[in-house]
Amino acid sequence: MHDLKQIFKLSNIDKDYNYPEISKLLLNYSIYQTDEFHEVISKRADLAWAYAYIINEPYPEGEKSISRSAKYSFKYAKILLKHGRRFKEGEHAISKSPYYSTAYAIKIIKERFVEAEPQIAKSEIVLDYIKEFIKGPFPECEPYISNHPLKSYLYAFLYLNGRFKLGERAISKNAEYSYKYAKLVLKKPFPEGEKIISEDKEFSYTYAHNVLKRRFEPGEKAISQCPYLSTKYAVNVLKGRFELGENSIINVKAHLNTYLKYIIKGPWLEAEHVIANDEDAMNTYILILANYQDKKEIKRFIDTYPNAVQSIQRLAGEI
Repeated sequence: MHDLKQIFKLSNIDKDYNYPEISKLLLNYSIYQTDEFHEVISKRADLAWAYAYIINEPYPEGEKSISRSAKYSFKYAKILLKHGRRFKEGEHAISKSPYYSTAYAIKIIKERFVEAEPQIAKSEIVLDYIKEFIKGPFPECEPYISNHPLKSYLYAFLYLNGRFKLGERAISKNAEYSYKYAKLVLKKPFPEGEKIISEDKEFSYTYAHNVLKRRFEPGEKAISQCPYLSTKYAVNVLKGRFELGENSIINVKAHLNTYLKYIIKGPWLEAEHVIANDEDAMNTYILILANYQDKKEIKRFIDTYPNAVQSIQRLAGEI
């Protein structure tokens, strides 16, 4: 009887971390198969399930108590599945749990669990249920999904193939999903999401480039903090100077040279002190000034930065 008291003390219907200790005690005591043993464990869903798990067989004496628990009905159903039996006695309890209802449908019965769909509609894994069985709109889940940015976006993209108006408020609170919703679902701007998009440099750029296909002023402050994105924004979106981002661009050699090559068409006074100390940038800039309408600019640059003469001579020799 000592072992049974210890089992009862260790068991906790809401916590599985005691299971190794419980199973050891159950295994030791079950050798005796006394009436007292079955009387104790059959009245507890967690102990009845644990015993069935240990013997890897149905445990009819404990099914009544197991059937009152969604968690242990689901776990017990997995055992019965190996023996070709469905645990109908536990389905009512399972149907009251959003998570276990969904898991039961997907992993155990492998078909729609209609009785439980009001609860499944509120499940964290409801999209898995839709993927497996509904494969399209599932109106019952929409009030729940509409509170979640990722779920709302995925539901619209994967199962509605169009706008999910009820979920747009949630989507608009996340930059990534606002951008993806605009690009992949709406296939046009998503004004409700632009505020949050504008706070993220990467999605500000991609939103401007892939959705708006034009300037996105609210996001330019964020973009300007990144030399790489500032350069891409100038080249691919503005197709001209992005003055707000130039302070970051001039400090990275690769982006400075790209910006000079594709954007700058004349004097760039703010960057000359950096250009003068970079041979590649110097060569590119001299060619820009040489083709500029005001020929005095190249003389001014040489007078200000005498080391430019060497670049000019080298370029002349190459020509």
